[in-house]
Amino acid sequence: MRRGLIFVLMMAAVANLPVSALPLRAAAASASAPSVRSQGWAAVPHAAGSRTAISSSNLTTQAQLLQDPGFEAGSPWPAWTSSSSGGRSLIDGSAPHAGSYSAHLCQGTDGCSDQVSQAFTAPGRVLSATLTFWFRLETVDSTVANPAPCNDYVAVGLVDGSGGSGANSGLHYCEDWGATGYNQGSIDETGFLNAQAGQPVSLVAQGVTDARGVSDFYVDDFTLTMTTADRGDATYPFSAVSTSQYRLSNSDGASWTDLDSTYLSLGVTPAVDALAIASGNADLWTANAGVNQDLGIAVSGGGYPSNGGQPEAWKESGGFAGTFSPNAAFVQSVVPLKAGTAYSFRLQWKANHPTRGGTIFAGAGLAPIFSPIRLTVQLVPQSSPPSVMGSSSRNQPRLLNADGMTWHDLDAGTEFSYTPSANGVIVLSGNADLWTENAGLNQDLGITVSDGGRGMYPTVPGQPEAWKESGGFAGTFSPNAAFVQTSLPVVAGVPYDIKLQWKTNQPARGGGIRAGAGPINGQYSPTTLMLRLFPGVNSLSSGPTVYDAASTQQYRLDGSDGAGWIDLDSSATGAAKPLTLSITPASNCVAILSGNADLWTATAGFNQDLGIQVSWPGGVLSSRAVGWKESGGFAGIFSPNAAFVQAIVPMNAGTTYTVRLQWKANHSSMASSTFAGAGPIHGNFSPTHLSAQLACP
Repeated sequence: MRRGLIFVLMMAAVANLPVSALPLRAAAASASAPSVRSQGWAAVPHAAGSRTAISSSNLTTQAQLLQDPGFEAGSPWPAWTSSSSGGRSLIDGSAPHAGSYSAHLCQGTDGCSDQVSQAFTAPGRVLSATLTFWFRLETVDSTVANPAPCNDYVAVGLVDGSGGSGANSGLHYCEDWGATGYNQGSIDETGFLNAQAGQPVSLVAQGVTDARGVSDFYVDDFTLTMTTADRGDATYPFSAVSTSQYRLSNSDGASWTDLDSTYLSLGVTPAVDALAIASGNADLWTANAGVNQDLGIAVSGGGYPSNGGQPEAWKESGGFAGTFSPNAAFVQSVVPLKAGTAYSFRLQWKANHPTRGGTIFAGAGLAPIFSPIRLTVQLVPQSSPPSVMGSSSRNQPRLLNADGMTWHDLDAGTEFSYTPSANGVIVLSGNADLWTENAGLNQDLGITVSDGGRGMYPTVPGQPEAWKESGGFAGTFSPNAAFVQTSLPVVAGVPYDIKLQWKTNQPARGGGIRAGAGPINGQYSPTTLMLRLFPGVNSLSSGPTVYDAASTQQYRLDGSDGAGWIDLDSSATGAAKPLTLSITPASNCVAILSGNADLWTATAGFNQDLGIQVSWPGGVLSSRAVGWKESGGFAGIFSPNAAFVQAIVPMNAGTTYTVRLQWKANHSSMASSTFAGAGPIHGNFSPTHLSAQLACP
């Protein structure tokens, strides 16, 4: 019997951890009062008499794993274990956030190390987990230094059975925090809990002071909102995520290295023969001009790897002339799996050539919380006729002397014919490493569909149904992991011819563009075309399993402060917001959300951030919390980047969710402008898409 999704509202079981067992290294950097440049967690000042909603009111719950989350059980507070360097009683009524009690750490003393904790067992498969809490910091310690040395701090988070933290499972708030009263903290614990599946973990709050200047720390009202599924249930996506930043120095340019073997890996054992749609999404960049970054998905188990020491799919992200220019790289592949066989999926990376003294990075933004890096696997049972199709080419085609207007077939390996078995929607995606030998030439990648003259497709003769532009106005030999995705209604029994096409963005007399990076062992990075059928979807605005909003307008953002997220379509003409989804699932579901946009700037030195916000009656998840990517070209202007961001969000039956595509600059840019949409072609700019695919029981 399928249990389906379990939405767990865990309201604070028990561990006697030593005070020294809480490094929570993810936030060791000083977290000063909300900084406009910070991409990490920002404070939400507490207003008297108000409470921030953590989740919708109709979450189904199971037995509570956290006990007494607000410290209201009374003495001796059996759910909590306390440890104090001064023998202090750490739960009192001096300044609770709500109710009568809170944890009160250090209590105005020097040389303090106080801790409260409790333990629980991590569930077997976590789809989403967010720890929220309220904290208050009062100090007379010196805050003259900027940033302060963080000798006085309060730390909150989850640790494993040995007291170790990881995957940004905890945060420090230092003496220069600056905000008064209670503030709310929030930590995405999905990656950490998945890595600790079935193992004991502990919720810990710790206060530390040095010998100079006293501090008081208060912590109260914990909530761990969690969505879990059976480990073997293929209905829901398998996902691993990390908000850490990674670096790889001195890569030999040939050996693939796991990006994070603990937090960016997945174990999958399908119950039936299945096709795995595997995808990886990361902001890749370098501090050394001339070094590109390769991102791959490695598979082991059964007959994999197909080629020893090599991933099943990979993409190259670059900027030959650019440093500090994150590229929202996305790599996708379809991998056949056999029933009952255990497989391991891992994100791997390397430099594109030997880099002695050079370093590449994954993760954009500022410490402690960087742009999420995600590995996702969706299992689709194999069927006849198939509901998933994929084709790929490991050639390196070249297009010379293009006129900038005419679309050309990219490669015979990236086209196929498909006849759906039912009315519904097909989700199409194309993925290619595009680059040029001629500075100033950008590369356009499109998906064309023809229904053999029946009149539905192509929508515009001679034009693709969706396209993206990939460029680097100042860059040559700089592959861009371009990704284009769209959703289209189809009719049962009608054959559709689907292919990848490409062109230059302008006439290229004597110039050319290429697809495919490498080679590695004689093969270039795969260029792929993929299709998935969702039967029974009658409308892309009302689902029930696929939603898609698209706009062919060009949007402009002037004077971004680098901190506040703005609806991308806020400048849309007319009253309608075309890049907004309204979703009311009939049952508890998991939504795979994605945003796809050509982002660019007219001002060198400014990158563009693309994010997804989700709200519902009584609550909101910011773009920073759901998912975001940075698209850049530090030395490049007028260079659209086919940015793609993917995130996973649980949704509750009967609750209406509003999903918005948002953006901002990567830092304050009052005199600069950011744009979304390349072109135009026949008056239409490259489509910007916001999409949702719902996995429901």
